[in-house]
Amino acid sequence: MGSERLIKIQLSNRGEDSETPWAHDLGPVDGGPAGSRRVRLANIPFLHAKPTLGDVLVVVPDPELGPDGFLLWDRRGVSWNRIGERIAEDGGNWAMIVDYLPTGGATVDDVWPALRRACAALKVACEGAWAPDASGEPGRAYLAVPTGLDPDAVMAALAGLSADLIQIHPKPARAKAVKPRAQAKPAKAKPETKAKAKSRPTAKVAKTKKATKATKAAKTAKTAKTAKAAKAAKAAKTAKAAKTAKTAKTAKTAKAAKTKTTPKRARSSR
Repeated sequence: MGSERLIKIQLSNRGEDSETPWAHDLGPVDGGPAGSRRVRLANIPFLHAKPTLGDVLVVVPDPELGPDGFLLWDRRGVSWNRIGERIAEDGGNWAMIVDYLPTGGATVDDVWPALRRACAALKVACEGAWAPDASGEPGRAYLAVPTGLDPDAVMAALAGLSADLIQIHPKPARAKAVKPRAQAKPAKAKPETKAKAKSRPTAKVAKTKKATKATKAAKTAKTAKTAKAAKAAKAAKTAKAAKTAKTAKTAKTAKAAKTKTTPKRARSSR
């Protein structure tokens, strides 16, 4: 493998997700398309989870650029379940992405070498995409993990670093839901008991409301009775005043009549 020359190739998916990793040239493909060659990936691609480091691919001249372009591998839109159909030989690795941010006063110069050493101890290849920046954005590392080693084991091995680690790919499995305990069922009866307790004050309020309504009705009746009595008294007073006025008028008329009928005294001739 040491005598194999490194060449740049292009990975693509129908013209999208194009990137140009390095690969070891394994020679021409027997009976393959003109200019096609077998290559083994020497980098961990950033835009393709598979193929990855160590996978053997068949690359062909770019149909548009020809000899002026890179030898091309095209995924051709196949699904993830069928990606093996586009790989000539599986290198035995799968891709993982981890973000990291130094903590506790550590710097990227402290964390990055420690991260690579921890990966090497697991026989995991590690490549950096970018470093953490001053604004607090984490750095990103791409890993090629041997088949048989799961993500949890990798994250556990990296846990001792002076950095916050975030698993980006594959997405961490969701925590399993915790089943409620059996004694949790009677807890549902509590709201019912509370509701019954509330029913007493409700009845009391209804009773008080009824009594208040009765009191108000009695008060209204009393007011109406008082108003009726006042009206009757006023009517009686009016009638008495009318009678008194009539009596006075009668007396005055009688007096006037008497005065008119009384003969005047004859004046003396003296």
